[in-house]
Amino acid sequence: MIWAPVFLCVLLLNLAALSRVRLTSLTFLDGIIIGMVYHLTIPMIFIMLYGKNSTSDLSIRNYYPYEDHITTAIILGFIAAISYVRLAIQPSQKVPFGKVEARQMGIVIIGLYAITAPITFLASGILSGGHWAHATGEMMGSNPAFFVLKFLASITRLLAFPALVALYVAFPEKKKTLVLIGAAVCLFDVLTTFNRITFLYYFLFLIVVFRKNILALLGVCTMVVIGGTLIAPIFGMFRSLVSQYGYSSQGFAYAWQIARENQDNGTLVIDQINGIFESVNITVLNYIIYNYDKVSQPFGTYFFRPLTIFLPRSLFPDRPGVFGGEVGEAILGNRVYVALNSTLLGEPYASSWIFWPAFLAIMIAGYTIYYHWLSRTNGVFQCLGAFVAISMWRFDSSFAASSAAFCLFVSIGLLIYNDYRAKHLNTVANIARLRHREAQQTPAERRKARAEANLGQTPRNIR
Repeated sequence: MIWAPVFLCVLLLNLAALSRVRLTSLTFLDGIIIGMVYHLTIPMIFIMLYGKNSTSDLSIRNYYPYEDHITTAIILGFIAAISYVRLAIQPSQKVPFGKVEARQMGIVIIGLYAITAPITFLASGILSGGHWAHATGEMMGSNPAFFVLKFLASITRLLAFPALVALYVAFPEKKKTLVLIGAAVCLFDVLTTFNRITFLYYFLFLIVVFRKNILALLGVCTMVVIGGTLIAPIFGMFRSLVSQYGYSSQGFAYAWQIARENQDNGTLVIDQINGIFESVNITVLNYIIYNYDKVSQPFGTYFFRPLTIFLPRSLFPDRPGVFGGEVGEAILGNRVYVALNSTLLGEPYASSWIFWPAFLAIMIAGYTIYYHWLSRTNGVFQCLGAFVAISMWRFDSSFAASSAAFCLFVSIGLLIYNDYRAKHLNTVANIARLRHREAQQTPAERRKARAEANLGQTPRNIR
């Protein structure tokens, strides 16, 4: 039971680090902290109390925190190290963006999502039947245009919420409108991609909105806990059944009914709560640590995988695949494709069980510097980087690289647009200034000035 007092000390350290996070000026490191609290610290509270973390849907050994000492030491050591780093860095008290920057980023991100998400949903053929994941995967493999659109939809689905955070910070009077826009993005994404992680992004946005209203914030948290406890245990079965019964209101109702009837009513409350935080990812991490020989990858794959994401497999057949898919194959075999997440720690550990802390340190430091550099173009990039960091607790390193590449293109586009806009406005202002001065001149002075201008000389009376 030595781990109980150690965990208590680490928990207090983590809470102290969380208190240094400023929701109106988020950074990439803040996103790592927030994602860690949601995907690691909170689940570990219940796991430590219960003594194990079960995996009802996977044929792997449960995680026992008081027996699996290596896994527990890695988890608590990482929480303590990241928390200490955050405590050592003084939080910024200044909002890094203004109204113009927030408006521009909101238009770009939310506008792109509003265009690409409906197109990819309709083009995937999900409405006519078929599994949501298989239909999308087949289209991405056969249609390059669909691949690009789906790439944009997936990235902007995440970045829409930090864009909404920035818009709220810049325009707090638009709170109701922004909350409704966020709800619309969340519901549309869940109903078209069946990816429940969008609820987390929307929940974080609501925390920013209601952070000064304790009653409203408690109400939001209560709804999340109760709703998640009831829905999370059956959502996986529901989204699988929808593909069988058809994408329609009747198919949705029938799939939901079957999922509820097959729900394990004997499931402990603690396991239902853990379903909200996807704590099974910690058990998968435990599997990776104790079965390293089955999931290990060539040294440095953690950095090599993101560099190959845009290379077609037809030209580079040996490029690394999705890490979660490779873990799923190691556990379940080839009979079914399942991508299993293993928190932020699983992928670097599989690349090297010795140097994984250095890999993670390089990655976190690199992305922190990168998004700080992008913020010189638009301060909202810091907030975007924070949500990318949160997503890394659930997706592999390829998604972070995709998001970074997308943000770079947006930054270049904003630079070009703002440069053109500044020159255009400057030209318009100069013309208006000249016309105003001409209006104050006598007809003789105007004729003289124009005659000098026609001769290529600078009018002496116009500065």
